[in-house]
Amino acid sequence: MAAWIPTFSPRRRKDAKGLTRPTVLQSYCLTVQQSCSPTFPSYYFPIILLLLLLPLLSFSQSADPLLSKFFAVQQDAKVLIRWTIQAGNTCEDTHIERSADGISWERIGLIGGICGSPDQSVTYDFYDPLPLRNQVNHYRLELGFYGYSSPVQAEFLALPASGYLIMPHPVVSRSTLIFGNIEKHGYVFSLFDMTGKKVMELTATGNRIILDKQTLGSGMYLFRLQGNQGSLTGKVIVE
Repeated sequence: MAAWIPTFSPRRRKDAKGLTRPTVLQSYCLTVQQSCSPTFPSYYFPIILLLLLLPLLSFSQSADPLLSKFFAVQQDAKVLIRWTIQAGNTCEDTHIERSADGISWERIGLIGGICGSPDQSVTYDFYDPLPLRNQVNHYRLELGFYGYSSPVQAEFLALPASGYLIMPHPVVSRSTLIFGNIEKHGYVFSLFDMTGKKVMELTATGNRIILDKQTLGSGMYLFRLQGNQGSLTGKVIVE
């Protein structure tokens, strides 16, 4: 099968008298006494295709090699984002972005001007004053033309005065009890029915405990969290 070869037909211009005049390309060919074939050689096709696709190609780089440190952590009612740019690296403007799912991002801050230093490592702090409550926040940096960093995560808990949160509550199928334990101390979780009988006991080193209706059954329960850092009590309703 013969290869398809792209061709073009130069547009001819007409003067005031309606006579057809040669194009610039045709004039050049006549001057140097060369033929003007309207057909491109077949080896031009990959070049033309590359030129057409060039605007669609992405040349973004990763900012990760510039960073020796990058993390995010909750501090009271804010989230601290801290990063360090290694010595010998500079960029222009740093954008901080946040996401709820790691897919859709929004810009929440800008540190303008030159970032980094050719002589020494430089550490930057940025506080997110309005993090997404009671969920994991994803953060990433855009360091000038170096592009984006890999994302980091920080869980932000805004617990009520009771010190715990059950989502969803009442328990319909499966719920999570969340309490403050960022340092991951050991706690003993005990659950009692309304007669005072202990129906569950486990050790928690995180800040979450799963409550499953299939395990508990419908009713009202009282719980106690006991650890070296103190104790916490509350109630659970299972429908």
